[in-house]
Amino acid sequence: DEVKIKELSCRMEKLMAEAMKKKHQLHVEITTTITSQIELDKIADDFRHVHSEREDLISQWENTIVQMQKRDREMEMLALKLAATKEDIRKLNDTAREKFEFLEHEKASNAEYEKKISLTERLSSQIRMELLQAEKMKTQFESET
Repeated sequence: DEVKIKELSCRMEKLMAEAMKKKHQLHVEITTTITSQIELDKIADDFRHVHSEREDLISQWENTIVQMQKRDREMEMLALKLAATKEDIRKLNDTAREKFEFLEHEKASNAEYEKKISLTERLSSQIRMELLQAEKMKTQFESET
């Protein structure tokens, strides 16, 4: 019986040692699992943070694109306004040039008419003088006869 007790005792020690070994392995496995879980949680947090930054960056890019499109439309409208303004200026310059040419033509015409008027006044003055002389001669002739 004692042999059996020793045997059982020995077997129990082996089982206890094995149980302790398994308990130690379990503890190591739990520690490894907890460490892995902590690392996984940190990686998940990092991923969420990076994902959030990526979403923010994409949102900024989209806003930038919208702003660029808005500016492009504004630039197109301003280019059209500039073209219209340049056309208006060209028309105004054409009108001003035409009016200036008309003015120069009128000045030349006026100068020509002034020459004609001056010539006509001189001629008229000469004819008056001749008329006065003729009347004077007539009066003298009538008074002589």
